[in-house]
Amino acid sequence: MDFKELLIFKTIYETNSLNKTAKILGSSQSNITAHLKKMEYTLKTVLFVRGYDGVTPTPAAKQFFVFATTVLKQFSDLKASLINHQTKVLISELLFRYIVIEKQQFSLDTHQFTIKRTDEMNQLIQQDDYDYVISFTKITHKDYQLFEKHHLPVCCLKSPTVKDITDLPIFVNDDVNCPLRALTLEQCDATMHLITVNSLNNLLQLIKTSRGYAFLPHFLIHDGLTMVDQAIYPISYYILKHNC
Repeated sequence: MDFKELLIFKTIYETNSLNKTAKILGSSQSNITAHLKKMEYTLKTVLFVRGYDGVTPTPAAKQFFVFATTVLKQFSDLKASLINHQTKVLISELLFRYIVIEKQQFSLDTHQFTIKRTDEMNQLIQQDDYDYVISFTKITHKDYQLFEKHHLPVCCLKSPTVKDITDLPIFVNDDVNCPLRALTLEQCDATMHLITVNSLNNLLQLIKTSRGYAFLPHFLIHDGLTMVDQAIYPISYYILKHNC
């Protein structure tokens, strides 16, 4: 018997209905019935009496309900406790890809990540506490201190199928506080066709399908992109630590 079956039993007990239980748990009634029969076989007792208007718990079910609710509550408390012991990190999407996925500096098992845009971070640290805040902007807040400063190598990337970028647009994200956007606007001149894209995934998809080019982290060449030229731009990012 597992936690899933305890939850099924608890839901049947509270609804007096196999059909309602199936709908609540997103399962089929036949599957719920099979689990119930398995539980009754394991316990060597009848838990519910079937009737036209649903099911009625037996005295054994009332006793088992106390056990099931206690175990499920303890399990829920344990999960909450384990999550609370994880290190909470607020980080931008690009830096998450670079630091966590590419460089593997933070473990996915021991850290709880909140991934947001750079222009949302100031508001978020007013609403919740994080052990670390990793951002392109040097956020000033009384509860945080600068822990480390690093640089993200950025370059101009395109699809390898693109031979000439002259007639192609240059894409830029719409995060007003993102330094890659600032770099793009700084490098553009009046002859360039600039297009704003509202998400990193959409921007990458446009580049991979040879629709244009953009200033992006150098590590994305591992995704099959190539450099337009050999220029590398170091973009600062900051790791802030909570004063706890």
